[in-house]
Amino acid sequence: MNKIKKYILTFIIFLLGGNLIMANSVNNLSITKKENLKYIKADPKYFSGEAEFAILPQIDISKDSVAIVDFEVGVVNNWHSHSKGQYLYITEGEGRVQEWGKEIQYVKKGDVVWIPADVKHWHGAGETTSMSHLVITPDAKNNTTTWFEKVELNEKPTEERLKISIEKHKQNTSLTEKQLAIVSIAANTAKGDLNKLKVALNKGLDKGLTINEIRGILNHQYAYIGFPRALNGMLTLNKVLEERKVNGKKDIEGKVPTNKGDINYYEYGTETLSILSQRDSSGLLQNFDGVDYALKAHLFGYLFSRDNLNYVNRELTTVSTISTIAGGESQLASHVNLITNLGIKKSDLEKVVNILNKEVDSDSSNRLKGVVEK
Repeated sequence: MNKIKKYILTFIIFLLGGNLIMANSVNNLSITKKENLKYIKADPKYFSGEAEFAILPQIDISKDSVAIVDFEVGVVNNWHSHSKGQYLYITEGEGRVQEWGKEIQYVKKGDVVWIPADVKHWHGAGETTSMSHLVITPDAKNNTTTWFEKVELNEKPTEERLKISIEKHKQNTSLTEKQLAIVSIAANTAKGDLNKLKVALNKGLDKGLTINEIRGILNHQYAYIGFPRALNGMLTLNKVLEERKVNGKKDIEGKVPTNKGDINYYEYGTETLSILSQRDSSGLLQNFDGVDYALKAHLFGYLFSRDNLNYVNRELTTVSTISTIAGGESQLASHVNLITNLGIKKSDLEKVVNILNKEVDSDSSNRLKGVVEK
């Protein structure tokens, strides 16, 4: 931990301790829940949207003040400066800060920002994320804030932004033999046919799928078929790997998912779904917060953040899985649209239909065929 962060943490603990003593007038530890803090709406003259703040109680032995500020997604404040500077300590989410005449910089939970005296700047949430931070204002009574003009970010309209964002995930070539091996693995796991799955796993490994890619396929599936079948798939993979090792085959472990740190998976998933569907997905899905949160935070958030399997391969896994589910045609159609948005053509989906017919069963094949041909 660097010296600045150590100072910030020590100072916060000191302030909080002092505030608690003042609040109770006795030396007893107490806890103030977030819902009990007195939040005030930020003045819309100085903010681009919804933001609120709560000022922590002042203590006699310090001239400094501390406040908690919460910015909604995309909200930033105007250009401004402080006559004696200011510290920001990011407590939740991801955000942006900019000094006049310099590039925008991005910050996340745990980062510390020092703004020197009279430096013109702004700060706020990320374009698609919310952010909260502590504000530590030195010599608060004599530290004057001067507000300037609103920030002009020139952000692209949602439709244009989503169109640009999906390009880095698109595949402009036909599905490879390695990718097509995913179909039988996913579908036979979903069906619970472990004998066919063993054959599919061996074929996939021979075609170049790494161990971690296959683990990613099976891990992704539990969102659709539940833990029992997904875990059976994992156990079958372990047996296959043991057998191949005995037979002298050396399989590639492959990439381990990147550690994303402490991120807001609901916001991440909302943006992922918006990119895949090419429309704003910030509304409540299925008119039910439980389903909305599970789909966005876990499926399109946590699972899609695991980058050992790219977006095309995740959607190929999903299409292959739902093809086996009777009554799942509407969901299947939705994911066929998503994988089409990712650049996969009808001719490739017809290859998937043929693999399902040959290596899984005719019902699954016909289910997907019916959706593809509509």
